[in-house]
Amino acid sequence: MRYINISGLGTGSLTFSWEKAADDATAPENLEYLAHYATVSSINTPDDVKANAVPVEDWEKNLTTRNIPNLKEATDYYFAVLVRDEQGNMSAYETAAIFAVNVTFENVPASAQSIALKVTGSNMEETNNTLTASTTAVVTVPSGSARGFSAESSTASVTFKGETETDVLTADNKDITITLSLYETKLIIPDAKNNRIVQIDDMTGAGWKVLTWSDLGFSNAYEFEPYDIDFDSGGRIYIANYAHTGANKGVFRIDDIDDTGYDLIVGEKDVAAMSIDRTNGYIYYSEGWNPVNRKTLEPLGSEESFTIPSIGNFATNGMSADQNGAVFIANVTDKNIIKYDPSKPEGSRVIETYSYTGLSSPWGVLVKGNYLYVADTYVSETNNSPIVRFNIDSPAQYTRYGSFGATGSPGIFYGPHVFAAILNKKLYITDDDGFDSSKLVAIDDITGSGWETYGSAGTGEGQFMFFSGC
Repeated sequence: MRYINISGLGTGSLTFSWEKAADDATAPENLEYLAHYATVSSINTPDDVKANAVPVEDWEKNLTTRNIPNLKEATDYYFAVLVRDEQGNMSAYETAAIFAVNVTFENVPASAQSIALKVTGSNMEETNNTLTASTTAVVTVPSGSARGFSAESSTASVTFKGETETDVLTADNKDITITLSLYETKLIIPDAKNNRIVQIDDMTGAGWKVLTWSDLGFSNAYEFEPYDIDFDSGGRIYIANYAHTGANKGVFRIDDIDDTGYDLIVGEKDVAAMSIDRTNGYIYYSEGWNPVNRKTLEPLGSEESFTIPSIGNFATNGMSADQNGAVFIANVTDKNIIKYDPSKPEGSRVIETYSYTGLSSPWGVLVKGNYLYVADTYVSETNNSPIVRFNIDSPAQYTRYGSFGATGSPGIFYGPHVFAAILNKKLYITDDDGFDSSKLVAIDDITGSGWETYGSAGTGEGQFMFFSGC
């Protein structure tokens, strides 16, 4: 069977091509070809093609490709090629088609401007479509089995991705749904003592942007002291504002780094730590002491409070929800991490504790895969390490990395505090000594491979005062 291949599929035009035919009586160079297109599928035989399809130009020898302009958008088209020998005998190639596929996008980020949709599959050229950010679109796809649809959409701060696969074989098989999910973020960093959050594209500092207290319309710098940052399933940014003063202390939400029209989610609290359960739609937050609080996000619910038993008024500056109903809480007083599940009966909500002898002052907490990462801010024992990774299912299994110092050499930390860019592949850690040294650290994993640093202490571009006064 002779096949037609479609390429150059663009707005209102395409190219289709075919291999030369062979004939017992006519030399290949003397065979003639005539390309056709139609809006009906009944073009399988030469008589059907002549009756129902439109010829593209005229018969031509040695022809293997034709361009068809002026095609209507959102329209199904079928393509045929007739080959004719010197005696006038004709045969038809296998029919090809393009279909207008109806795509529904779910969970498009609110501040996205466009959606990039890539379609791939066998016997077709990859197509790339740039679509207006909306919940529906129509795209033209060459017919065939196992067509892969991959969508990507970005805001100023986050990237969403989604994909699906389906057969596109008939005009009746053209409706697909792609659910976009939060994929990764820019590096968005709480720069508390500079009274701002900072966004950069990568560890070179490219794309430097800041959101300051004045951008938000606050009265003075002391009303904005961001301690923690997280994201919901829609890619919106939540900022824990440990300000001590002003009407906006607590947690507020913005769509992206360019958004100054914030929503106050938690008010009138000095929130030191918070975490978003993106699966179950909760925000957990704490003022640094018992209790830990929770609200539903959609719609915004009333506050629930959970007093963590048996440990008194512990201090916490870090927590991380595991998306399965539990939240991991840094307990500075008892020098451990508590896995707490509010869905369990009261009295059995503390599921596990994670600790080792050298753990001194746990601050940042990050659940990533099957591991719990802890930033230990201050050293007090000789066997202490700044970064610790626990196996979530086996708390006694842990790995330590790094040491404390001021050299800036790989593996040497001033005092790690918060895990930033929490969805990205690497580990990003704010690192300062509480006085006059600050830098951002990135490592691939707990071995410290891929060590990178960016920034120094100060108030300008490329400088930070995360939790130090400088």
